[in-house]
Amino acid sequence: MVFVPAGRLLSVFLGLWPFLVLALVPFLALLVVY
Repeated sequence: MVFVPAGRLLSVFLGLWPFLVLALVPFLALLVVY
């Protein structure tokens, strides 16, 4: 029963990972500009 929430949390993390990367790209771009 422990593996079900862990797998669900992992799937949610993998689902949100591309959005986190897309959010970090402009931030890193600003760091490069400044």
